[in-house]
Amino acid sequence: MGGECSMGYLRTFRGHPSSYLEPRNPNYIRGWVEFTAPIPVKNKGFRVIVISNSQGFLRESPNGALSYPQQLETLLRENGYGENAEVLNWSIPGGACREEILLAARTVEHQPDVIILASYNNDFAPKWEKRSLTSIRSDVSYLAYTHGVRKYLPRSFIHQSGAFSPHDWLKSNSQFMAWHNRFVGPERLWSVRQQPRPTLLKRELLRLEYGVSPTLLNHFLDAAHAGKSNPNVLMVSMPLNAGQITNFQDAKHFYSVAQAVSSSWPSAQSIDASGLIPLGDFSSARHMKPIGHAKFAHFLFAQLPPPGLNGF
Repeated sequence: MGGECSMGYLRTFRGHPSSYLEPRNPNYIRGWVEFTAPIPVKNKGFRVIVISNSQGFLRESPNGALSYPQQLETLLRENGYGENAEVLNWSIPGGACREEILLAARTVEHQPDVIILASYNNDFAPKWEKRSLTSIRSDVSYLAYTHGVRKYLPRSFIHQSGAFSPHDWLKSNSQFMAWHNRFVGPERLWSVRQQPRPTLLKRELLRLEYGVSPTLLNHFLDAAHAGKSNPNVLMVSMPLNAGQITNFQDAKHFYSVAQAVSSSWPSAQSIDASGLIPLGDFSSARHMKPIGHAKFAHFLFAQLPPPGLNGF
């Protein structure tokens, strides 16, 4: 439960407000339409948007430790990208490719310089290709019904996911049909409580999907490059804990499929970070300790184009 408190820490650089002083989504499962609303583009600095799953947040925040998107923002400001450089953290705990594709379409009106997709096999498995949006755990599915996102979504994605089916919409929003969006209800306040960490022997092992869908990765790139937007897109095979994954050798499959897909996109690049972080810097199969977040932030910083340049 410790991850809910990590966004409460604020950071400034030489008196300039961090982008994390702006209101953020406190519950992660609701308010995504407002949380990702377009912000002013005029006079914007170097802008990075991180799209990921729960790995984008800290489960433990001792001494005010920061998650890797927050640390990446500080690195940008300290290394010549300008005092207004910012990193927007659009990480969804429990999210997968459908949420990430919707968020890719949402980025268009933000006009980011770089989009970082930090993901892995299970988030882009072929099983998601025809899964309805009504099964999404958070209200990020509502983005599909906003004009600013809908017009940038690939037609094939809309067809496969039932994004604009009145029947599917009613299933999520009507009292007269089956209620599928389990988190739309009375708002709960998050709390933080200390719990003993299980030993490695008691922790559940994760098994990776071998298949990774090129179709879904193309949907992500199509959405990110819609309209007049032409950001650099880094598709990163996110760090994983080899000690708690039964088939860790398959982790590189996400990278290899993303590499094949990105070869058709001049502004896209595939990067393998699956084995970047030592086992001792993880708290679970996918979640890193603060030191792991710091290492990942520096790794991502090294992949960005130098200040003043655009493109890889």
